Amino acid sequence: MTLIEATEKVDQRYGTFERHFLECRKALYAFIFALTSNAADTEDIFQEASVIMWRKFDRFKPGTNFRAWAKQIARNLIMDHRKRKRRQKVTGLDDSTVELLAFRHEAIQNEIEDRLDALKRCVGKLSFRDRSLVDQAYKRGEPVKNIAKETNVSVQRIYRRLGTIQGTLLRCVKRTLSERGPQS
Repeated sequence: MTLIEATEKVDQRYGTFERHFLECRKALYAFIFALTSNAADTEDIFQEASVIMWRKFDRFKPGTNFRAWAKQIARNLIMDHRKRKRRQKVTGLDDSTVELLAFRHEAIQNEIEDRLDALKRCVGKLSFRDRSLVDQAYKRGEPVKNIAKETNVSVQRIYRRLGTIQGTLLRCVKRTLSERGPQS
């Protein structure tokens, strides 16, 4: 293998890792914080987990769940961190409670992702006008007053339209989730 081929292979490996890591980093950080409840510990464990994930990325099986793999690495680090704290006589939650919290966090995260997926699909079903209004008000965070001025419509009418759209989206999300049935 030439130096150029080796460099391209490393670049490709890094790009794949970066894509996976960027998709799950917020969820991973939230997972760690939920189990440590300490910002400094969370930051330390997150950084250590990130380094370990990169170092062991060649062991990650493509096509499997990167987030679950990353969370298992973080969970192991959290347990090690807890053992060190116990030796230092720092008290907190017991290990079984931490494991239960980790399990619940994963279940909640999956439910949130299902709901967000359903919401994206439902927003996609809205008319162009309603999607544009949702985009302005929620995605870009434009004040309703500015939207009303720009569209030459009263503020109250914009709020009423947003309320109607929210109701439509809520019903659509509930219907979409019920059609999927229970997720395991």
